[in-house]
Amino acid sequence: MSSGFKNFFITFVICLLVFGFVGFKYVYPALSEILNVEKVIEPGKTSSGDVSGDTSDVSGEESSRPQTDNNYNENGKIFTLAVACVDSRGRAVAAAFVDSNEKSGQFILCSVPVTVRVVNEAGISVPLSDMMVSMSDASMCSAFSALTGIPVDYCLRLTRADLAQLGKIVPGTYVKISEDISFMDPKYEDFEPEAGEPYPDDYFVTISSKGGKVYLNEKINGRTNLEWLLDYNPSGDEDTEYNAYYAMIAKALIRQFFEQEGALKNTGTLTSVIRGKQTNLTANDISTNLDIIFGGGFRKSDITYPGNWERAVETLRKLDGRKE
Repeated sequence: MSSGFKNFFITFVICLLVFGFVGFKYVYPALSEILNVEKVIEPGKTSSGDVSGDTSDVSGEESSRPQTDNNYNENGKIFTLAVACVDSRGRAVAAAFVDSNEKSGQFILCSVPVTVRVVNEAGISVPLSDMMVSMSDASMCSAFSALTGIPVDYCLRLTRADLAQLGKIVPGTYVKISEDISFMDPKYEDFEPEAGEPYPDDYFVTISSKGGKVYLNEKINGRTNLEWLLDYNPSGDEDTEYNAYYAMIAKALIRQFFEQEGALKNTGTLTSVIRGKQTNLTANDISTNLDIIFGGGFRKSDITYPGNWERAVETLRKLDGRKE
């Protein structure tokens, strides 16, 4: 090997070593930082096209994180429930997912916007609110399984009347409404006072807000605030339902129900909750899962369904903490 070529070869090797060191030390980390960007999916769309959410993100209180493997209970039970409150046509006005996992010691309450889209049997993407009308119990469980990435075993549908019954057994229930609500008692719809005749004392119903809260079990004119609000219809059109307060109450009651373990953890009480309702839950299911339904002693997460399906599944499965 000639002296000139030998010198060139040595120089070439040294350059490779120098540039390699510089690239590994400085360039690679910089590129990694630039390229390591979370995949962003347009709000309301997913890469799979099967399910999509609204543009909300994780919210509420996340007071839990999955337990370590050392605390994992292979023999623990898991209770999963899909809840929907529906109007007179069967359309969902509010929905939630409950996951109480004794294996990992986690409890999730996830509010699911009824605008989230699911794919029906014809392959068409439909809002959950509309899809609920034709869902069987089995298909409702399947839809929530697809939305969450977690097997959902039980489902429960509640009507306005069901919610009124539920409100009577949940102590201290309230809904956040900052202003008083006043309206004519519908029983006086055809009332026409004579000239100079005063209006009856109970002609107007005023539901009072106390510190930004309306307590649902307080009574006025012989009915609870809950009963008045569920029937409230400012439009006066009997053919048009007013669901704004209904949806607010439904979300509040579902959350507050699972906060009242001390008052409600009783097989008889919970059996009365499902009696006459559209559900696949049985009294035996309640008895079997009674000790975990409320997630007492578990780490708890109270969230809103994330803005896209992939993020939702990732978040919920992480919070659930189960092993495959």
